[in-house]
Amino acid sequence: MRVGLAFITMQDELSELLGRKVDLNTPACLSPYFRKEVLDEAEVLYDAA
Repeated sequence: MRVGLAFITMQDELSELLGRKVDLNTPACLSPYFRKEVLDEAEVLYDAA
C-alpha cells in the first residue's frame, strides 16, 4: 500500500492533538516477525466510509 499526503497529514495532526509523536504505519510496513499478532489484535476506531 502506498502512503499518500493525507496519511502523513493525519499523522502530523494526531501528533499535534495528542501532544506527542504519533507514528502511523500500514500493515505492509510492520515487521514480519510480529505482523500477524498486531493485525489479529487491531481494532477499527474510525472508518470514514
